[in-house]
Amino acid sequence: DSVLRQRVEDIEVLLVDDGSTDESPQICDAYAARDKRVKVIHKQNGGLSDARNAGLSVATGEYVMFLDSDDYWREDCLESFLEIEGKYHPEVVSFLATNWYYKENRFEPMQKEYPGWLNEASIETVFEYLIKNDLYGGSACTKIMNRKFLLEHNLFFVQGIKSEDIEWSFRLLEHISNYKFINEHFYIYRRGRKESITNTIDENHLRDYLTFIVEAEEHVTATSMPKWRKECILGYMSYHYCILLGLTNKVKVDNALLKSIKKASPVLKYSKGKKAKMCYMVYKFVGCGGLRYVLKKYIQVRK
Repeated sequence: DSVLRQRVEDIEVLLVDDGSTDESPQICDAYAARDKRVKVIHKQNGGLSDARNAGLSVATGEYVMFLDSDDYWREDCLESFLEIEGKYHPEVVSFLATNWYYKENRFEPMQKEYPGWLNEASIETVFEYLIKNDLYGGSACTKIMNRKFLLEHNLFFVQGIKSEDIEWSFRLLEHISNYKFINEHFYIYRRGRKESITNTIDENHLRDYLTFIVEAEEHVTATSMPKWRKECILGYMSYHYCILLGLTNKVKVDNALLKSIKKASPVLKYSKGKKAKMCYMVYKFVGCGGLRYVLKKYIQVRK
């Protein structure tokens, strides 16, 4: 409903029924019957990546956005985007998001605002600032993207993996040359009560996470690209390594996987952001095991 209530009328709405076994297919068809802007794709279950790819493959609009089924947009989202699009014609626009803990009816902003000057800066300055300040968000849901740009660079989502947005966000970083920002919390994530990370992330997530990081390092170091872009991608990768190592304190991990994660710790040398640099300093003094322990204590204090 939040999509159809947007203040912009000329939109294409693609509802992907990913083999749902509840009443979702009928609900999607009912929307299509009521509003000619709505099209429905019925397909066999293939997971989130496959559902997004199906929509992207048949979309005809100039720009695309992704909205997960439990979430919603603020009604002025697209109206505000058109102002940015008309002025800059960007490849990608990022906006802010808020967590909505619906059982408590409590809203919690997820990130800091972007500085106003960022939309006038060069792409090199933009990425330097984002990575140094840990502001580059990996979620596809907090971005509006030019459809032809995504297709030209084959920026589809990899199927059969966990945390697909993280893998995708590494590849996105490699290609953006026109990136703009809106300081509004347009995306609302519907959450239950604050719950243990172990309820949403398991060992398979961590295994895929490690694969992303290792493959990203191999690809970026072997690929010809401007030095600043290479450093930013590697810096972003080191930030995610810190997250991965911290998660090993929250998720049951077998010894073989933990050993592989520790083996990848030299990627911390690429640290560029504030948090990753701090982790790297700790790592140089007490090693990977010591850093893991410090991250465990940090997570406990944040609770």
